[in-house]
Amino acid sequence: MASTAGATTLGTAAGAGGAALRLKFIFANHDGVVVEFETEPTTLVKDLKVALMGRWPTGVEPVQDLSHVRLVCMGFGILPDAKSLTECRVPHFDAHPTPVNVAIRPKNIQVPQSGWRLHKQSSRLPWQDWGGVCSPC
Repeated sequence: MASTAGATTLGTAAGAGGAALRLKFIFANHDGVVVEFETEPTTLVKDLKVALMGRWPTGVEPVQDLSHVRLVCMGFGILPDAKSLTECRVPHFDAHPTPVNVAIRPKNIQVPQSGWRLHKQSSRLPWQDWGGVCSPC
């Protein structure tokens, strides 16, 4: 179970019943821009990104595909596209939506064909590889 005060981890207590999960997406580098909606705990992260792209906020430049969006939740790191919110251990809060940070890869930054480089193998700092936004470790 997550140690976040007032939260239970999906897949235990609150998540076991399949109750809808309220999410609040907070866009990096876009002060005050948020999108909120509910989804099932069994939703895959890639499907969550598709739903988010369908509710994309005005004032934020649209992205071309899912690889340009990274979701980060509550210190659990970047949420992998192939896993469900339950598998990612996204916490459920009764009092408020679960905050999820949205990082958008700038258009001029290319992802290497072999995947994202692990920083353990690199002397560069995480934000140096992704144009000012941390890349996965």
